[in-house]
Amino acid sequence: MAKLPGTNVLVLDLPNRSKPTKKRGPNTRTGCKECKRRHIKCDEGKPACRRCVIAGLTCDISFTQVPTRNRAIRPRESGDISSASSTTTNESTEITDYRILTKPNHILSIFGNQQQWNFFSAFVFSSQQTGTVPINTLAALTPQIAHGDSVIREICIAIGAAAGAFADPNSDASADEKLSRTSLVHYNRAVSTITEAKTTNDTLLTVAVASILFVTYDMLRGDTSSAFVHFNHGRRVADSYFDRRCKERGVTIDALPMSTLEVALYEMVQRLTTYPWALELGFTRSRTDHKAHMYCERSDHRYSFEDLPAWFRDLPHALSWWDVVQHYLYHHDLAKYQEQQAPDKNTPWEQSVSIMQKWHNGFLPLLQHARQNKTQDLYTYMSTCILEALYLEALTNLHLKFRPDSNVFPDNRSVYLEIVRAAREMQENWSQARGIAVLDNAVARPLIFVMFKCRDASIRQEIQEILLKFDPSSQLALPLLVMMNREEGEELPPKLRNVERALGWHLTACGCNSGASSP
Repeated sequence: MAKLPGTNVLVLDLPNRSKPTKKRGPNTRTGCKECKRRHIKCDEGKPACRRCVIAGLTCDISFTQVPTRNRAIRPRESGDISSASSTTTNESTEITDYRILTKPNHILSIFGNQQQWNFFSAFVFSSQQTGTVPINTLAALTPQIAHGDSVIREICIAIGAAAGAFADPNSDASADEKLSRTSLVHYNRAVSTITEAKTTNDTLLTVAVASILFVTYDMLRGDTSSAFVHFNHGRRVADSYFDRRCKERGVTIDALPMSTLEVALYEMVQRLTTYPWALELGFTRSRTDHKAHMYCERSDHRYSFEDLPAWFRDLPHALSWWDVVQHYLYHHDLAKYQEQQAPDKNTPWEQSVSIMQKWHNGFLPLLQHARQNKTQDLYTYMSTCILEALYLEALTNLHLKFRPDSNVFPDNRSVYLEIVRAAREMQENWSQARGIAVLDNAVARPLIFVMFKCRDASIRQEIQEILLKFDPSSQLALPLLVMMNREEGEELPPKLRNVERALGWHLTACGCNSGASSP
């Protein structure tokens, strides 16, 4: 017994007493969480360690098949495996999948697998409407329609797969063959669904929209004959649909109330029968326009030219009436217009210029506003300049048609330069964070329009300089540069030819053309 110094505490004096030791388990950095928690050695067996199996605990050593609590069984020898299939359900091991799953959502419920979603995303990327070229309302609505309509969705997936198979210069033959088969599978699914559907108003509307998408699919494959067949079929279906709607309402087509989709479809059919289809853009200095069968000749448009407003509220409104003007100029006898407008006899030249000038007077406020606000909104500025370029091109065509000996023609070179320099400014301000869609959709497409319309060597040189500065991730810059540097008359490789045709179809569907072929 000893007393601690400075205290009244007595302690036992045991000099030879051993220090107590704490019992600890193995200190290991590996193994499952349950073995670490219990401070025991884990044998790290897969798919579950034996200690967890014996204790009936959930082992996280693997994210694959794991026996659950209270259902653990003794591991079987190799000779006993054959008898496992004959055991009853109560004696079998219940399996739980511990992989992290994506939260259920609407996208997962309509797309069968990741590949379908990737192809659909490719379609959405290519049809994105940025506003630097006239907006194709039907293309903008199509992804929304596809979420609720299986036919449209299957065609969109087929187009996404076809783009990889027929328009990707970097893919190999085996990948192209696989993508081609995949696109045909979805194409045939859409066709089968259409043929089995009953004829209703909703079905007719779906078939008409699907026919336009089938044309896009055929353009990617290079099958222009099938594209014309699909379009003519879609035009007849659209006519049947609107006839039924007019009979139900008891009104004429100009008084029929339409949804946004119906208006977009009607205007698209009118546009594709008004304008020639630009399928060769002249990147190699050769250009060809293909005309569809002009069934709209001598037929009435939905809009009456006499109702042309004095001004337009926005660019889509101006584009709709631009289509009406082109329809009147190139598909109707101007004598009817002349009788309604003036008692004196005007020449066709004077009538045509009067019609064009009336549209342009309503468009001028939009053009002036876009130029004044160029620094704040380059997108609207470029799209407005494209409409101005179309107007000047149409005036040039009228001069060549009625006054071929004239020495004075509208100068549209300055407008093309405005578009190119706006595209250069947009490209210089581009950053990786803004995404590649800004380059390929917002910047490249106006440049493609200028390349399609203009043959001026200095302007094309400026375009080439801009494309050379594009980010390497751009999918359009390199194909465009290759096509621009081809010798005149030199054939394009099949895939580049498909790219050119697809771009021409895009410009035609957006309304970036005039009703008469350019010289």
